[in-house]
Amino acid sequence: MSSQFIVHPRRRRAGLKMQAVFATGAFALGVFTALPVAAQDQPAAASKTPQVKEDMMQKSEKDVGYGSDTSFLTWHGYASMEGHKAPNEIGIFDLHEFYLSAKAQVSTKVSVTGEFEYEHAPQEFILPIQAYIDYAASPAFVVRAGEFFAPIGLPRTYTLRGNKNRLVRQVALTHDLMFENFVVTGVNVFGQFKNGFFYDTSVNNGMPNTMAPGDSGVDAIKEMSGHGDVNNNKAVMGRFGYAKSNGSGDLNIGTSFSTEKYDPEETRQMNFAGVDARYQHRSGFRFQGEYMNRSGDDNPVDLENGIAADAYGWVAQFSKRTLFGADGKSYWEPVFQIDAIDLNKHTDTNKDLLTTAIGFNVSPERHFLLKTEYDFVKEIHGPTLNNNKIWFGLIAEF
Repeated sequence: MSSQFIVHPRRRRAGLKMQAVFATGAFALGVFTALPVAAQDQPAAASKTPQVKEDMMQKSEKDVGYGSDTSFLTWHGYASMEGHKAPNEIGIFDLHEFYLSAKAQVSTKVSVTGEFEYEHAPQEFILPIQAYIDYAASPAFVVRAGEFFAPIGLPRTYTLRGNKNRLVRQVALTHDLMFENFVVTGVNVFGQFKNGFFYDTSVNNGMPNTMAPGDSGVDAIKEMSGHGDVNNNKAVMGRFGYAKSNGSGDLNIGTSFSTEKYDPEETRQMNFAGVDARYQHRSGFRFQGEYMNRSGDDNPVDLENGIAADAYGWVAQFSKRTLFGADGKSYWEPVFQIDAIDLNKHTDTNKDLLTTAIGFNVSPERHFLLKTEYDFVKEIHGPTLNNNKIWFGLIAEF
């Protein structure tokens, strides 16, 4: 994508209203399509037809998102090859991600998990993505200490990871607005009750004096002497919601918040507030949507690059998975997504993007996935750039 950055006078009101209406409509369509069906708690009649299921319970989402914990010590991972091509640019094909995780169940209540990622160049991007100790007193009360994903917004598994993200491209909202693999160091207390309601709270180090797009883990390397912390202020964040599975489908809805002082002088505030929803019907229809708003005090260095504290983004995704094969574990799946991002609410730039994507995935064998995607990119303000892009991916879990 071109790095051209053009700033225009303030002329946003009409454009912002149109985006707000569009985003609200797309989000509401998915949520209100899902809720009436999910509310039916009656067990489904026995059927020989394979059904599409997705584990949206919190216990599954707070794990690494691949493999299974069926023994004392488990090793799992996945490899993701990725390619993309834009007009007037050299096509790229590389090993985008190689994840490896190990989990030890020390006792019935204590476990230790470590996760590492190789990305692009091993001399620079072998990162400890997560490393934590869990004490699970019950499903409703689990204490986690170490490095883990910030518990706000859609779980990173569904927006970044090649094996569960329905598209090849990582969602701009997560990558640019919420610092990609937003890994924090601290304490995480979470749980889910029998009635389906859940909570996920954390006190942690927060961001190291930046709100630039990209990986927070890379930013933290610059502050290794402080283990990613730059002041005595601690970030407070959380996600609260409801998850339910029945004979009709799987539903997960949540609302998130976060607040912290992110600079060494403890004078600059950064806040997040958002809502998200996912629904998987047994027929294979799936909806995923999120809106996230960021606010606070600008960082002068980031502001020069067009990144302000006041920013927002949203995404709405629809897909339909069709199972095939004798065991019903192979599938094909068309995907449609529309998302928008604005990294500075107060200034019109041609980095304010609205992207419409169509994709097609096929898994001929379990744990093996082929993905394709084409993006239609529109600059909401300023001169139009030829940013459309084609993607393809190849993923294998182990």
